[in-house]
Amino acid sequence: MDGRIPSRRSVIAAVMAAPFGAPAQATDFVGPLTPQQRQRRVFESRRDAAQAEFDSNPPAPMTNGDEDRYPDRRASFSKTLPHNQLGEVDPDAYRQWLAILLSGDPARFAEAPRDREAVERLNNPQATYAIDLVGPDATALSLPPPPPFASQQAAAEMAELYWLALMRDVAFREYAGHPLTTAAIGDLRAIGFGEFTPATLFRGETAGDRRGPFVSQFLLRDIPYGLKTVDQRFRVPTRGQSFLTTFDAWVACQRGARAQSQLRFDDEPRYIASYRELVEFVHRDFSFQAFMDAALIILSIGDDAVLSPTNPYRGSHSEFGDITFGSKTFCRCWRKPR
Repeated sequence: MDGRIPSRRSVIAAVMAAPFGAPAQATDFVGPLTPQQRQRRVFESRRDAAQAEFDSNPPAPMTNGDEDRYPDRRASFSKTLPHNQLGEVDPDAYRQWLAILLSGDPARFAEAPRDREAVERLNNPQATYAIDLVGPDATALSLPPPPPFASQQAAAEMAELYWLALMRDVAFREYAGHPLTTAAIGDLRAIGFGEFTPATLFRGETAGDRRGPFVSQFLLRDIPYGLKTVDQRFRVPTRGQSFLTTFDAWVACQRGARAQSQLRFDDEPRYIASYRELVEFVHRDFSFQAFMDAALIILSIGDDAVLSPTNPYRGSHSEFGDITFGSKTFCRCWRKPR
């Protein structure tokens, strides 16, 4: 040593050059497993999950028979295809569209026949060919076919839809005692659609559908979204507007023509209070928005209220399951049935 004070640069260079230990070896452990053991375990878990899906019996496709029943395709979806003045789809164009769908060739979708008035586009018909690497394949799940076009059930459902349209501006809190409510209940009962009360009109049949208020509290509570709180008052369509009320407007819609009427919105945002606002919410949302919003609201309530009893992190004072479960908690609403 010559007594000189080393410069800051020389000290940093010496530290960076010093070895920090031997490089990690393949025999080092990652938790209880070696890297090779971990790799094998991941492979086997994925293989077993894929094998279980492969070994299951896929459901046979089910239709209501309408496409074969009507050569003119009157009961089949044909929007944006060429249509005549009666709103009937061009049969050659429909057959060409079926051939494109059966081919599965992405390039051929650019050749899809379109009405000369069409400006609207179809919403991702090629999604039917997509393969999701998470969860069961879409074709492994089944839905009952819709009622046939000429059936009593289809007529009853159309009657319900028309009553929904007629009552779209009636606030849910005004259903009891409203003359349209009384008329709708009487009409739907007369055609054998079922028994309703003002509190159950237009509501579903699954568990919980007829409990509580018309509007879920998940659509009324603020959403905690990271550092921001999202207010669920929306700019919604002004009430009293009507669309597709003439035959010509319906034909233009079938052809995919540009809408001639412009939807008007209220200046002030407000909470969802009628079907007009609820329909616009569904019109504008992304596919999992309502479910994500509900989960964020649930998570904000607190662990004691929402954690499943089977959650291994319940009651832990040192950690929570952020990464393990994809969120901070494993809620009762996501618990598998026993």
